[in-house]
Amino acid sequence: IIGNIILQDSLATLSNKIGNRISLRADEGQPFNVGTIAGMANDVVFHALATTSLTLGNNIGYGPRVLIHGGRQVVNGVANGPETRIDDSVGLGPNSVIFRSVIGSRSAVGQKSAVF
Repeated sequence: IIGNIILQDSLATLSNKIGNRISLRADEGQPFNVGTIAGMANDVVFHALATTSLTLGNNIGYGPRVLIHGGRQVVNGVANGPETRIDDSVGLGPNSVIFRSVIGSRSAVGQKSAVF
């Protein structure tokens, strides 16, 4: 964990919910606002480009090797488009990638899916 990351779960609660080799990198973009975690498998990565952030809702299930990457599209030096946001009660399948996207509540992203 590096940078400005706000986690809703306590450390004691997280130790029962998350796997190994988790990388929460707010070293470029920040803050990361992370709601309560339903479960987080091994090898999950959060990252955002400079001047952007991540907002992750409550009760999200993160499958193994999920990558959530934030960042607005930059055209001719102007940043536009939504910040990366995942609303409440979402399931992210193994090997899925979320980039520059908004995922609505009570959604599921399938295994090996890429959402851009």
